[in-house]
Amino acid sequence: MFDGTPMGKLPEATKVNVLNAMSKSMRVDFNSSSCITTGPDIMRMRAVTDIGKWSCLWVTVAWGFLFRALFYVTLVLGSRNKRR
Repeated sequence: MFDGTPMGKLPEATKVNVLNAMSKSMRVDFNSSSCITTGPDIMRMRAVTDIGKWSCLWVTVAWGFLFRALFYVTLVLGSRNKRR
């Protein structure tokens, strides 16, 4: 839980005491195998910082147009050999 933080350098006994204090104050059972790292925390640790909501929106729109075009091509090629 404390990896990658300044508390990661503390002795194990101190970490256990901190977890016990957190458990009591938050009324949640934290132990040495608990993980409170969130998705954005992991992205920051991996230095992925330039992803914004507008960039994601444009990527999603582009994928939508790509799949729409592929579906159109599939319909055109699939209906070519039908009897009239």
